[in-house]
Amino acid sequence: MKRRILIIFLIFGMFLMSFGKEISIGVIYGDQSKEVNENLRLTLERELKKNFENTQYHPKIKKEVVSPLKDLGGAVEKLQADKGIEVIFSMDINPTKYLNGKYTKLVLAPFAYDSIVEVKNLNAISTNYSLKEIINILGETRDIKKIGIVYSGEFKITADQYRKKLVSEKMFSDKDVAMISLEDSKEKIEADISKNDGLIVLSDKDLLLQGPMEKSSEKGVPSFSLFFNEKNDAGVLMGYSLEEEQDRRIRVAALNLLKYYEGRNFSELTKNLDSANANILVDYRVAKASDLYPGDLLSEKIKMINESELGTVKLSLKDAIKQLLKNNTELQSEKEDLVSSEYDVKIAKSALKPTLTATLDYDKQDNTRAKLYSTGAENSLQGGAKISQVLYDESTFSNITIQKRLYDATKENIRSGEIEKIQNLLESYITVLKDNSRLEIEKNNLNLVKRYLSVARTKYSIGSGGPEDVYRFESELADSMTNLEDIRSSVLAGNSDLNRLLNLSMDTYFSLGEEGIEDIIDLYLFYNFENELNKPWKFDKVKNYFIEQALENSSELKSIDARIAAKERELKTAKRKRYLPTITASGNYDRDLVDPWGTGSSNTEADEYWNAGVGFSIPLYKGGELSYTKKQVESQLEKLKFDRESKISQISNNISSQYAKVFANYRRIKSAEKSAEASRKSLDLQTELYIKGKINITDMIDARNSFIQADQKNISVKFDFFISQSKLEKLCGKYYFEYNDIEKGIVRESIKNLITSK
Repeated sequence: MKRRILIIFLIFGMFLMSFGKEISIGVIYGDQSKEVNENLRLTLERELKKNFENTQYHPKIKKEVVSPLKDLGGAVEKLQADKGIEVIFSMDINPTKYLNGKYTKLVLAPFAYDSIVEVKNLNAISTNYSLKEIINILGETRDIKKIGIVYSGEFKITADQYRKKLVSEKMFSDKDVAMISLEDSKEKIEADISKNDGLIVLSDKDLLLQGPMEKSSEKGVPSFSLFFNEKNDAGVLMGYSLEEEQDRRIRVAALNLLKYYEGRNFSELTKNLDSANANILVDYRVAKASDLYPGDLLSEKIKMINESELGTVKLSLKDAIKQLLKNNTELQSEKEDLVSSEYDVKIAKSALKPTLTATLDYDKQDNTRAKLYSTGAENSLQGGAKISQVLYDESTFSNITIQKRLYDATKENIRSGEIEKIQNLLESYITVLKDNSRLEIEKNNLNLVKRYLSVARTKYSIGSGGPEDVYRFESELADSMTNLEDIRSSVLAGNSDLNRLLNLSMDTYFSLGEEGIEDIIDLYLFYNFENELNKPWKFDKVKNYFIEQALENSSELKSIDARIAAKERELKTAKRKRYLPTITASGNYDRDLVDPWGTGSSNTEADEYWNAGVGFSIPLYKGGELSYTKKQVESQLEKLKFDRESKISQISNNISSQYAKVFANYRRIKSAEKSAEASRKSLDLQTELYIKGKINITDMIDARNSFIQADQKNISVKFDFFISQSKLEKLCGKYYFEYNDIEKGIVRESIKNLITSK
């Protein structure tokens, strides 16, 4: 029974909801772009739907009007008289001075800026913006002693109210607040802008603002707008987010409409908002053009726009290598050389296959000759086929072998290029990691300097220190900011190198990590046999092991060996040319396709012809060419052998030198760690002594500089070790990540046996 009653109530509730009261709304938009008005309409519909959900009311936009602001009063009166409209929304900006009629219907104006005069049934919503916050954020870019208020005509009253507020709250004197009307001449506007240290912008007319804002950027005058949108066609430096402000005000207007229909007192409808939660947007492009950069960018309220966000694309070292091998255009181009070389082999082999040719001949003789009995008819048409086959040709056989060896050489050359590109990638990736770590250290240094500067200012204010300490730390702060930008520049340069190697857009910014480096670079030797490696007599043993690996895997040596093999085959052919013949079999078949016609055709009939044979040829003498060719090839072969010996010596030397660097870089890691720890303790001690006034600023700064240098070195040596180890693997001809698990096991066992043996 209870269940049935519940179901009846639910059905009844759904019935009431289905037939709830509809609220007919008329909307008046400003004379602005269709895109802007469409966004306002969609936002209003969204907020009405969200706030009236699960109520008995169904607000619907029944009529939409576009009206210039000066005609707003008339547009409202028409909707007031429209019996089909119950509520009116005025969506233009700052409409209140035109909304002063006697309204019988509720009028909601979400975008008021002037002081609101009480009008019956008018709910105008405004925001009490914090002028102090605006001045403070402008002051982050430069010292603000004079402020200008830039306004368009519809904001004249608002601008004057802000001027009075700035003066009454003693932020500026009356003479230091300038009123700059956009209706003035271009020359006057630009002159007034140049006289001020900052601008508050009260206008949503982007086109009208472009010239003045360009001038403010040129003069380095920061600007703050109450109507800042992310497109920022006006070129303002920063301001409160217009989109967020519009959403917030429309949301409040929708809630006020609900309150009104719920029977709340008109005084309960929200009229005033504050800017405590209003976000501030800063345009990086304008900041860069005007050389103005807010220092308080860590504030949760401030958002930088029109700046490529760094580190948005996660990229591991393993994935980077995969993308390199897949996307790098230089490697792809080199692979086409291999395809071409493969076709060279096929072309050489094709010379051993039969050659078949089809023929078609039409022959016409002059009439006089055709009358002779011994000649053919005036017209004849013949078709046929020819076939030839090389039975033996030393040059052809030799060319096949040579092209195969040259193919092998090309393949090894491509491998050399691949190794070079992998090394470039490894160094770029690890260098960016290194610079990112340096960046974090410099940020910590910046915070440290700020702390010291605060201490110095405090000591100066209480008389326990002089201004020289403040000036010195201000100088140190500037140096730290410069270092920070230099390191950022290095990070961006490294990021560009990665994009170039991976064939990606230069707008791609990577988030890199150290995870997985041990899977790419072989750290087994140094991480597991440190004590053994410290024994001086083990140095040559390990070095010679790497030399053997390099000579075994070197693609450069393999390429030279392939070219030597090709040249040896060429020399063999040159020596045989005088006594090995070229033997060719051939056959030919022809026939008249039709009976000859014309004069003399009676003397001849259609016929067919064929012949076959074998040809032998030996070049006995070609002006000395055979002898010269043989000697030339002998010289070329000798050069390649010298090149090989030189390459072996070069590889051995490079391995010896690089292993020494790897060994030294690894040993530096521990000493750098000890140095950083000792300098950190020294800095803590010196800081405490400086705060107590027991040492001077020079001792303090020396301790800080020692700590920063030690900390930077501590970070650098680890990455230097990674890079030097990768260079060693490159010289060895094969990287650790290229071995399969079985090969890795064999390599590690070999290293273990090598190190532990006496």
